[in-house]
Amino acid sequence: MLVLHLGMPKTGTSVAQQCLATYAREDGARIDYTSIGRDALVAHHPLAQELLTEGAVSPTRRILLDRLQEPGTRPIIVSSERFTNLLGRRHLHILLDFLLACRTHDKIRCVLAIREMASYRESMHLQMGRFGKCTTTIEAHIASGIRGAVGFFGNIGKLRSRLGQDLWCPMVTDGFDSVSQIERAAGVEPDTLGKYRGRVRSTVRYPLKAQTVLLHLDEIAQKTGLVLNRRRLLRALARGVRFEDDTADYTIIPPALADAMSRVALAAAKRSGLQDYVDSFGGKRGKRPPYHSLDIATLSQRDIERAVSLARPTGRREDHRAA
Repeated sequence: MLVLHLGMPKTGTSVAQQCLATYAREDGARIDYTSIGRDALVAHHPLAQELLTEGAVSPTRRILLDRLQEPGTRPIIVSSERFTNLLGRRHLHILLDFLLACRTHDKIRCVLAIREMASYRESMHLQMGRFGKCTTTIEAHIASGIRGAVGFFGNIGKLRSRLGQDLWCPMVTDGFDSVSQIERAAGVEPDTLGKYRGRVRSTVRYPLKAQTVLLHLDEIAQKTGLVLNRRRLLRALARGVRFEDDTADYTIIPPALADAMSRVALAAAKRSGLQDYVDSFGGKRGKRPPYHSLDIATLSQRDIERAVSLARPTGRREDHRAA
């Protein structure tokens, strides 16, 4: 059997991959978290990117298809949120051709966890801001999501119509657990993978002031004339260091845009036969956290001083790595 964990991003993929990699190293592991096409087990499998750029001539695709024909193979698991990039109109046929080819050799099971679209877009924007890679505003990011929602859900509908029960689309609601979904898909006992969760680094988003500082850290460095180290700041936040009077209950999406994203996504999901999405998220409009901007002007002088103290290099060797 081949289990393909397709994403989406920000649905617990990193936790699942870390647990899979740890378990796969154990003696007697009942699954093959395959290293085909790569040197290490952890994180995203390169197959998704190869299919995106090389299509049917992907060398990893060919090796994996050959592997599926070998008798007595343990369930093979391939996990990458980058498979979601193949759900666009230009690339869906590449993903479908690959999945149908796999199914001619062995059973397949695809797991595509689906998150509420506005929340997903917000989470991706916050992550880019966290690592200093944000190149657009949240308004532009949500507008892009609104434009792409119809095609996204439409292509999931097409995928489901071809794969039928071989495609699982669990909704990311309260209580969702990516690790349990993978265990179920692979047919292993509950907590086979879950017992390794304690070894996985948390990726929970940061409170409002911390996120604002991370988004504007380069600007703060420029204004203060100091060299500030993003990694040092991230390490401090990971240890639980917080800004004064910070809040974790917030959204950075303007309410009108959030409503527009919700309406379009719900309508697109319904047209594509994804009633589970409608049932799971249709009642959430109007139940969002308070809206707050990530404008640097919302930070006090005390907040800026706190950010500088946390991000300023100490002279130790690790602080001289790239910020």
